[in-house]
Amino acid sequence: MTFSTLGGWTTRADALEPLAVIARGAAARDLAQRLLDRSDEQLHPLRGAVSASAAILGVCGPFEALPWASDAFYLGRDGAPSLLWPVHLAPPFAPDLMERALRRRFPTLAAPLAIVPAWKMVLPLGEALPLRRERIEQFLSRGDVP
Repeated sequence: MTFSTLGGWTTRADALEPLAVIARGAAARDLAQRLLDRSDEQLHPLRGAVSASAAILGVCGPFEALPWASDAFYLGRDGAPSLLWPVHLAPPFAPDLMERALRRRFPTLAAPLAIVPAWKMVLPLGEALPLRRERIEQFLSRGDVP
């Protein structure tokens, strides 16, 4: 879902703890490949969500289980239980006000909602499913993944 008023974010002094990673395009392919390099046991604590209309892959899980991928956004939580945003950014509004506004604007999206200001997008990570090798391979075989 696009959201046109995501400006005004500032750089945080201290990064949040990552709880998810999200990538699109070539970075999403890189993220998916890194997931396939893991054992089934390493995939077990992770959940994944893909967008229906764009090559976007989101992965949720404990910080120590998240894969590294260049050009991906690592997301954390600060003061708004149903929102995640880039760990190095602080929102332009009080987190609880932002949460209420976004939940009102996107009432049907499953929380947590991933806010990616650089893309001007809000994505539902609450629909993330346990990561399985077959699902990752399906994502990579889609025609829109570069």
